[in-house]
Amino acid sequence: MSEIFETRKQWIDIIQKTSAQYDNTIVWLSAGAIAVSLSFLNNVSSAVVISYEWALLLSWVLFCCALMANLLSYLTSQKGYLDNLNKLDKKESTINGWWNNFTVALNVVALMCFLVGMILLLIFSFQNLKIKEESYMNSSKKNPPAKIQPAPKRIEKIPQAVPMKRRDFIKGMPVISNPKPKNPSK
Repeated sequence: MSEIFETRKQWIDIIQKTSAQYDNTIVWLSAGAIAVSLSFLNNVSSAVVISYEWALLLSWVLFCCALMANLLSYLTSQKGYLDNLNKLDKKESTINGWWNNFTVALNVVALMCFLVGMILLLIFSFQNLKIKEESYMNSSKKNPPAKIQPAPKRIEKIPQAVPMKRRDFIKGMPVISNPKPKNPSK
């Protein structure tokens, strides 16, 4: 019996660790996707007209929804654990309550929001990269790049530096003269 209890405890520890990793992953990926899309938008917007703005805005909304669902799942899981502890203290047989089901539902919502947001972000990115490439191709047809001139075949000697005298160097520079000292006896 104690062997089953130990195995059960190990499985509960594993579930808690993977749940925490899942929550952290959703947060980091959603926030990172927003940051990357802002950087991409900054690079693309300077070059061409942006298209598929709706996909970008909707992806941001979905990433924020994923973050919010994830934060809410923290609260519902805490409430679920407290509810389970209360039921355990009262020696009730039903431990899983609706808080646990709600937490699972919020985790699924967070995942779905993230995945759909990622798809929309990829659509926005590929469409704007395509437009940027077409814009570049059209501009290069109108303004072909200048031809590179070949290097001269004969290299001429570099003239030697002519030594200068100090007065030639200073010539043209303002000269500050020291005034004559006043005679204090007068």
